[in-house]
Amino acid sequence: MKARIKLLILSVLCLAILNSQQFSLVSAIAPPPPPGGGTTYRMYGYIKQSGTGAPISGALVKFYGSGYNYLGQELTDSNGYFNYYKSLSMSYSYVQIRVTKSGYNPVQKNAYLSSSRYYFGSTYMTRMNSYHVHGIIKDDGTNSGVGGVQVKIYGSLVSSSTFSYVTTKSTSSDGSFSYSFYSNNDYDYFRIDLSKDGYSTKIKYQSVTASECDFGIVPFNNIARKLALVIGISDYQESSITDLNYCDDDANDWYTYLTQQGSYDLVYVLGDATSSYIHIDGIATEANIKQYISNMISIADYNDELALIFSGFGVAHSTADVGFAAYDYDGNGGELGLLNDHEFNPLLDNFDGTRINIFFDFGYSGGMLDDLESTSSDPEIYVVTAVGEIWNANPLAKQSIEREGIYPFTENGCWTWYFLHQALISQGITDWQDAYDAAMIEFDADWTTHMNGPMMPREFLVDEVEKIAVFWWSSIVGNDYLIQYISDIMEDEGYTIFYNFKDTHDFTSDFNQVESYEDANDIIFIYITGHGFTNLVNSYVEINADLFPLVLASDVFRSNVDRLDSNRVGVLVDSCFSGCWVTNMIGSGCLMISSADQLHFASGTSDNIGTFTYFFYPPIDNDGMNALEAFNIACDQLQVAQGSNYQNPQYINECTIHSFFD
Repeated sequence: MKARIKLLILSVLCLAILNSQQFSLVSAIAPPPPPGGGTTYRMYGYIKQSGTGAPISGALVKFYGSGYNYLGQELTDSNGYFNYYKSLSMSYSYVQIRVTKSGYNPVQKNAYLSSSRYYFGSTYMTRMNSYHVHGIIKDDGTNSGVGGVQVKIYGSLVSSSTFSYVTTKSTSSDGSFSYSFYSNNDYDYFRIDLSKDGYSTKIKYQSVTASECDFGIVPFNNIARKLALVIGISDYQESSITDLNYCDDDANDWYTYLTQQGSYDLVYVLGDATSSYIHIDGIATEANIKQYISNMISIADYNDELALIFSGFGVAHSTADVGFAAYDYDGNGGELGLLNDHEFNPLLDNFDGTRINIFFDFGYSGGMLDDLESTSSDPEIYVVTAVGEIWNANPLAKQSIEREGIYPFTENGCWTWYFLHQALISQGITDWQDAYDAAMIEFDADWTTHMNGPMMPREFLVDEVEKIAVFWWSSIVGNDYLIQYISDIMEDEGYTIFYNFKDTHDFTSDFNQVESYEDANDIIFIYITGHGFTNLVNSYVEINADLFPLVLASDVFRSNVDRLDSNRVGVLVDSCFSGCWVTNMIGSGCLMISSADQLHFASGTSDNIGTFTYFFYPPIDNDGMNALEAFNIACDQLQVAQGSNYQNPQYINECTIHSFFD
C-alpha cells in the first residue's frame, strides 16, 4: 500500500515538472490586447530536418494570415521551436508559415484556428546538397596568378554527360576563385570556362569529392600579340632641316600593311604636323618617340612581338655617333631633337617579349647597330637598315627610277619599297629575315642596273637563340624509338641541337659538353628517364644498368644546372619517386616536371615508355600545347587511367620567359 502511495506521489511530481517545462517552453507572457479591444493569438510549432528529425535552429519563420496578410516573423531556437504571439482585431481561419534557411529547401504549412491558437506541430525541411568549387588561374608562362578572369561554372548531374550553367565568377588579383552554394542537384562533375582579353579561352573539368570540387592550379595561355610603332617624318619643324619626300608615305604604307596583312594587334603612328597621314597618334618629337617606345616596352607581355619602324632624316657626327632626327631636331649639330644610338638602345632594356624587329630607313642608319649588342633585353632583336654607318640613304633613288618609267610603284623611300612592298606585301613573306633576303635579290639587280651611289642595306641579329634538347636515359626503361619520337617533336618545335646520352658512363663529362656549348641566350630542355628511388631528401635515377649504382642524384643535377649560363632551362624526369627533383630545383629559375611525387611509383607501358611521357608529348605534337598545358593534360589522363594508384606528378615553373613548346 505504501509503495503504491509513493508511486502515485512520484507520478504527480513528474506530471508537475513536465507541465512546468511545457509552460516555460511554449509560453512567454502573452502581450496585452491592442487598444480598443482585440485578441492575442499564439502561433507555435517545431521545424525539423526531413529524414533525421533533428531540430533546425535559426530557421526564419514568417507568418501570413489566410496565406497572404503578413503578420510577422521569428527565428527558431536551438530546439527548432518557434512561439509567436500577435494581437489582432480580427481572426483568420488559418495562418500560413513560410520557412527558409540556407542549405534547405523552403517550405510552407497551414495551421487552423483553435482557441486563439495556431499549432503547426512539426514542419520538416529537406536539406540541399552543398558544393564548394574553387581553384587558382595562373599564367602558363609566368606562373603568376591572373586576376579578372571570367570563370563560368557548369555542373553535370550523376549519370549525365550534359553540363548546365551554374554561375559566373571573376578571379581575384592572385588568380583565385571560389564559389560555395547549395542545390537540389546531385552534381558529380563541374566544368569551368575561362576567358579574358589577351588570353586563349580554356575549358577544364573536375570531379566532385565530398562536396569539394578543387580545380587546383589551372594554367592559362597568354595570347601572343604583335605590337608596332611607326615613325615617318617628311616635313621638319626647323627650316634649317631639308624636308624629305615619301617618309609620310612610308608611314602610311607600313600602317596599312601592319593593321591588315600583317595582322598586328596594336599599331601607333608618329609623324609631322601635316595632314598627309591616314592615321596618326602624335607628333614625332624626341620626347614623344622616347615615351611611346617606353610605353610599348612596358605593356609588352612575355610572348609579345614588337616592331619599331623609322623613316626620316639621319644624322652622323661620326661613325660612332649617329642618330635619327625627330620632328623638333634643331639642325645645328646639337642634341636637341636627336635620338642617337646611345639613347635609343637603353630604351629596349627590360623588354619581356619574344622578339623586337627594327626597320631603319634613314641616312647612316647602319651606325645604330653597334650599341645594340650591349642591349640587356632578353629576346632576339633583329635590325634592318637602309645603309651602313658612313653612307646616307638615297631619298632620290625611287624618284630616278620613276622618272625613267621603269617601275609603276607608289612613292616610298627606296629601301622601304623593296623591303615592304616587294617582300612583305607582294610575296607575302612574314619572317623579316626572309623578307630581307628576298628584298636584297631585287635590290641588287636594280641597283646595279638603274641606280648610282653607295647605298647598301644591312641586317643584324642580336642575341641569336638556339634551342637545345638533352637526353639522359637508361635502356632498361626507355628505348631508341621513344627518344627519336621525342626528338622529332622537339625538332618541329625549333630545337636544332641534340645531345643523346644513352646508358652514360660519365654524367659529369656529358654535362660539361652541354655547358661548354650553351650560352645565356639559349633555350634548353632536358629529358631524363630510368629506374628511380629516393631517400625522401633526394631522388635518384639509374642511368646505366651495367654500372649500378651509377645514378644521377637530384641535388648533384641541381648543382650542375646552376653552372649553365642559360636562364631558360626546362627539365622532365620520368621515374619512380621523382618528386624530390622538383623540391631540389626550387630557386633554380627553371621549369621542373616530375612524373611522380617522392612517395609513389611511376608506371610504364609495355613498350618501355613512361606512362607520363606517353601522355605528355602528344598534346604538344598534335594540339600545339606548351609544356604546362601538356603537363595538365597528362595529369588528367593519368588520374583516369590509374585511379587510386595515381602517381601524382609535380612541377615548379620559375622560368617566366619561355614555355619551351609553342
